[in-house]
Amino acid sequence: MQLCQDENLSLKELAQTIQGDPALAGCIIKIANYVNPNRSRAIASVTTDTLILIGIHAVRQVVLGLSLVDNYRDGRCKLFDYEQFWSQSVAMGSAAHAICSVIRVAAPAEMFNCGLMSGVGQLALVTVRPEAYCEILSQGLDSSAKSLQEAQQEHFGLSQREMMVFMLQDWGIPKLFIDALYYHDDPLSSGYAEHSRPLRITYTLQLASLLASACVEEDEVDETLLARIKAFGDLLEIAPEQLDAICEQTRREWRDWCTVLGVHIHNIPSTTLEPASPKPQVEDASHPTIDPLAETAPAVMPLRILVASTNELQCNLLNKALLPAGHTVTIVNNGQKALDLLEQYRPQVLIADWLLPELDGIGLCKALRKHPLGESVYCIVVTQFEDERRKVDAYEAGADELLRTPLNPRMLSAQMLVAQRYVKSHGNT
Repeated sequence: MQLCQDENLSLKELAQTIQGDPALAGCIIKIANYVNPNRSRAIASVTTDTLILIGIHAVRQVVLGLSLVDNYRDGRCKLFDYEQFWSQSVAMGSAAHAICSVIRVAAPAEMFNCGLMSGVGQLALVTVRPEAYCEILSQGLDSSAKSLQEAQQEHFGLSQREMMVFMLQDWGIPKLFIDALYYHDDPLSSGYAEHSRPLRITYTLQLASLLASACVEEDEVDETLLARIKAFGDLLEIAPEQLDAICEQTRREWRDWCTVLGVHIHNIPSTTLEPASPKPQVEDASHPTIDPLAETAPAVMPLRILVASTNELQCNLLNKALLPAGHTVTIVNNGQKALDLLEQYRPQVLIADWLLPELDGIGLCKALRKHPLGESVYCIVVTQFEDERRKVDAYEAGADELLRTPLNPRMLSAQMLVAQRYVKSHGNT
């Protein structure tokens, strides 16, 4: 790492230094072969050409990431699963690498390292304060990232995301990647412009995180996770067949890297993006089974839908899902505009992002319920997180439902059926 920072760096000296460490040399060669344009001639040694192919900054970051795996394989926090942590981290690195080999949003080697170091803030807290971290884990927190980070904030005065930022800045990781890692659990809160490179990198890391979760799932991958994987694939404009190939490559690279790094593989998952087959059911011909989430289910009545969102891709998805069913959709880009349109548009359904300019989704719900026309409007708030506290805040503000992004078209269609019943019961036609 010191050699990589030397202004008078000799690539030949760096190559010789890496070659002197067989384990490190093997990892560098492995990464080089992933990005090798000449597939017919595999790279077998670390040379100056190998380092140029990967990039000096990427080499430095990879050395850093691999040293973390080697030095922090276990620790004193008895309730923390170190093997599971590294299995997840390696899976996320493998997924980020596989995605970037298709969409080329950043150097695959650098994105591999981003995934590998995505949990470094948590690792630091576990390492420095193992007893206190055991106290957190013994509380039986729910599985949401927000719940864990709130507990970390209470115990340590900062969360693992903030700790990660401090560490990556100190190590000289580019700000572009630090910011993407910070926001990847909640890309919409980043404020990045649609179609911008920072947002695409953030989406890439979110998709990599979801694919990693699919890798380490001990049971069958659930349908909700599969839907989110497909949704983020759509946001990155990845074709279904490409996404299948990415899943297969992620699984293959994850297994290879776990073997190289000596990380235990908890599970060998299926790579298909299809949900587990349901148990066979015998259908009564006189009472045929009806799937309320079927995409082809006809709308009982068309609805006037007002959307308050700054996310262009999300708005496109809403239009694509709602317009074919006969609904009318009007879109505004802030909460105050949505409130101002109540008299003119008289919506039956409001779909609002949690984060909005001027008046956020929660404030909009509160204002809506105080308006003479607001009581009969079915209100949906959209957010990246769906933890218990946010649900309580949303429902107390007057929301009828809280949906998690990226939106699932089938779940959205089901919500419109609920909205139709709500509108009829309140006489809002």
